[in-house]
Amino acid sequence: MPRSCLATRRARATATFVLCGLLGLLGASAAHAHNVLRSTDPVDGSTVAVVPSQVTLTFDAAAMALGTELVITNPAGAVVSTEPAQLVDVSVTQPLSGDLPAGLYTVQWRVTSEDAHPIEGTFTFTAVAAATPASGAETPSVAEPAPSTSETSVAPPSPVPATSSDLAASDEQGTGGAISAGLLLAIAGGLLLVGVVIALLLWRRSPPAPPAD
Repeated sequence: MPRSCLATRRARATATFVLCGLLGLLGASAAHAHNVLRSTDPVDGSTVAVVPSQVTLTFDAAAMALGTELVITNPAGAVVSTEPAQLVDVSVTQPLSGDLPAGLYTVQWRVTSEDAHPIEGTFTFTAVAAATPASGAETPSVAEPAPSTSETSVAPPSPVPATSSDLAASDEQGTGGAISAGLLLAIAGGLLLVGVVIALLLWRRSPPAPPAD
């Protein structure tokens, strides 16, 4: 076989192999980009004892927040999914609030895949009993009784008026203090006068100084 024909066959085989590989990669990428719902909680068509506080959908890949929405209605047709959905890893959780009686609940969901392709679906579940109040609800506190106002207030003791004997004693103490101070001043003045007299007498008796040569 000529070498040119052999080279042409090898080139065609290589091109076919590469093309098949590209097609396979494209198909795998497209399949991986579209989310697939794996499970729901509560399970579709199941019966639960009490209305749950939330509904959770689990996918095979993470969903985008943009365009993701869950609409849940109670047996009366009222929407009980007013709060935003919570996206964690591959799960989408929708809290329930409002009137949650027993009966059939319908869940309509719509999520956005990583390639921006939306997928949607519907499922139902039945609750035997209505939702119970939150266990963390605070109990009303009992008001403490106000303190009684009938207690008799104790008045401060009134001052005792001074008697005449007390006034006389205080006058004597004040007079005695004044007399003692006057007496001390008189004694001091007398001593000073005596000292002046003695100094004058000594000065007069002192001999005159001898004349200078």
